[in-house]
Amino acid sequence: MPRRQMRSAWGSITEVRRGVWRIRYWAEGPDGYRRRSETVRGSRKDAVERRSALMLEHGDDAPCPTVGQCWERWYRPDLVRMVEEGERAEQTLGQYDSRWRCHVGPRWADVPADEVRPLAVQQWIDTMPHSVAPQAAQVLRATLSYAVRYEAIASNPLDADYVMPPKSTSRERSRETWDVPGLIALCLDARGEWYEAPLLLMSFGGARVAESLGVRAEEVELTRVPVGGVEVSVATAPLRQQVRGAGIVDERLKNRWSVRPAVMPGSAGERLAEIARSVGEGWLCDGGEDEPADKYALRRAWDGVRSRGTHGGTLMKNLRASWETALRWSLRLPPWVTERLVGHVPLSGGAVTAYHYDRPGDEDLVMAVADAYAGRPILEGACLGPDGIRPVPRVPLASQIDGNARNTDYLYRTNTR
Repeated sequence: MPRRQMRSAWGSITEVRRGVWRIRYWAEGPDGYRRRSETVRGSRKDAVERRSALMLEHGDDAPCPTVGQCWERWYRPDLVRMVEEGERAEQTLGQYDSRWRCHVGPRWADVPADEVRPLAVQQWIDTMPHSVAPQAAQVLRATLSYAVRYEAIASNPLDADYVMPPKSTSRERSRETWDVPGLIALCLDARGEWYEAPLLLMSFGGARVAESLGVRAEEVELTRVPVGGVEVSVATAPLRQQVRGAGIVDERLKNRWSVRPAVMPGSAGERLAEIARSVGEGWLCDGGEDEPADKYALRRAWDGVRSRGTHGGTLMKNLRASWETALRWSLRLPPWVTERLVGHVPLSGGAVTAYHYDRPGDEDLVMAVADAYAGRPILEGACLGPDGIRPVPRVPLASQIDGNARNTDYLYRTNTR
């Protein structure tokens, strides 16, 4: 049976056997301009697409590729490769796919790369809100950078300076935070609920939302640290993995500073340890079938908390910001400690020292929190921990020389059960 052959103005495709195609074309190479061939396995469509890609790379008279062709043949496959090799998070690929599908592709997919003009780009940017425009422009810029790399265009028009839409075009997310009494009231309201542990980890351990779901019960440790004649109860839970939206456990955190212990003093640590003991082994926030609860379930639970109107409309991610504020302004911890505790890139104390020399261990962080808490027991009397347990003997209010005395007195009067 004769082999079927497809001829075009550039190259040819021959079916060698079922599912195997040979592409022949002329192109310049290290050995000069000569006829070349390549084998493709798959459907005829796969072979046609591969020939089109080769034409873009080698065809002297080939038209300039469209922005959509640059995305499909060059940039997105490279993104997939980076995800597979661990250079990019899978969530990043999903975000870029979404930006392409919703904003970049509809406007630019069919436009030849050499016809993208700065004025048209600025007009396109002006149609988007502030929350979308920068990332959409970045996707377009990165896509066209491949057209520059493969010499389809001489320069990238997205390298020009563009005016982004004002912030007023986007609904700004709430930056409202809780004070310590508010955090206590929130966690007391969640006592006994399946989502209590992640709320405790965010509210009093500085964990991000995804990090709060990635803790296992057997990893939680409770210690009593002697400080100045008293013992401070401190629970630690390692934050070295996160649970992404659909319940996928990911050992890659936001940055290398994110791998740290959640250090929880006082009754909050006591309560987390009590939950861990009741679970025994497995995920601290179990979603069933030995799988952790996912972010979508936690978000639905949080929407229920907010719908009751008890704790306002503050975002769940702001629990972490609330605790960082308490660490710095209530416990009076220096910024180079608070940055470590919440997993930020350390910027305080000198960039060179913070990046290359300052390497505190987990014990150093525990001691710093315990020492600060011994003098300012901001959770004392809150009954967040097991009934009857008080991690630190109550410090007389007369010994408190700052505004935390009023906070402590308030907690003692309103939260003692």
